[in-house]
Amino acid sequence: MALTRSQPCRPYPLESIPGGALAVTVRPEWDGATLQAFWRSGLGLSLRLFRHFKRGGAVLRRSGEGEWERLRAPDRLRAGDRLRLLPPPEESRVEPEPLPLQVVWEDAHLLLLAKPAGQVVHPTHGVGGGTLANAVAARLAGACGARGVHPVHRLDRLTSGLVLFARSQLAHDRLTGPGGCGLDRFYLAVVERGEGRADVPRCVEAPLAREPGRARRIVAAGGRPARTRFRLLRAGEGWALLLARPETGRTHQIRAHLAWSGLPVLGDALYGARTPWPGGPEEGIALHAWQLAFRHPVDGRPLRFRLPPPAAWRPWLEASGAPGRRILGEPA
Repeated sequence: MALTRSQPCRPYPLESIPGGALAVTVRPEWDGATLQAFWRSGLGLSLRLFRHFKRGGAVLRRSGEGEWERLRAPDRLRAGDRLRLLPPPEESRVEPEPLPLQVVWEDAHLLLLAKPAGQVVHPTHGVGGGTLANAVAARLAGACGARGVHPVHRLDRLTSGLVLFARSQLAHDRLTGPGGCGLDRFYLAVVERGEGRADVPRCVEAPLAREPGRARRIVAAGGRPARTRFRLLRAGEGWALLLARPETGRTHQIRAHLAWSGLPVLGDALYGARTPWPGGPEEGIALHAWQLAFRHPVDGRPLRFRLPPPAAWRPWLEASGAPGRRILGEPA
């Protein structure tokens, strides 16, 4: 079974214009709609972001060759109206730190990075600095109108792989909102298979909650809904290489679902793994954010990126034959 989105989203396209603003032309199907309805259902943006725009930015309209006018939420739109979205200035709440970054791809709206195992994505109560977000804040500090730090998703500290940041609140909203562009995230995992040789499930749908007094997550009736799809790529003696696609974004979701299925990730002692991962704690665990697929939050074009796993993965990928060689980007 393919681990792909059945109906990829198709966001209303926007146009970049100089100065960090965006523009859009109202299509006939939105003739007579209020700005609020178009903002929410047409552009897939949140009302929280609309309130943010009102505090320091604006939505302007120009009909034909007329003057630009400022719009309010209940104002009615007309087909052919030219709208200009002027975002308010942003200030980062994350302290900039000149840390090294591995940039995979970037443009005026997005920044895609490779996160090493052992690094935290964003400051938390226990980690105040040295995070990926601190490094991003330093990189964007000199960029006009792009000082906010907006991680679109996060990885556990011990997980390596692709992490996407938006360079504006609007781009973040379009990627994470219910009517936005969404993300298809694909992970690689090497898991333990004990003497019982647990079967690899195609899908685990089990609610997750934090275990009292511990950092790990457990399957619990009162937990938050969580669903992960899996595909077995190759199995060896005591191990298996899996492809995982989380359909929700709960903390430790893949790790918790695999452990609950009797297949803990190699090196993941928190979830009961007995097999260490080469290199010890500094190398993290055998979980890697391998691929991201999404539509660009501004122009709507489909994008897909892959990042080969770190060197510690090579013995398992080489043992996996053709699947492993494809993952490494080598001829199968």
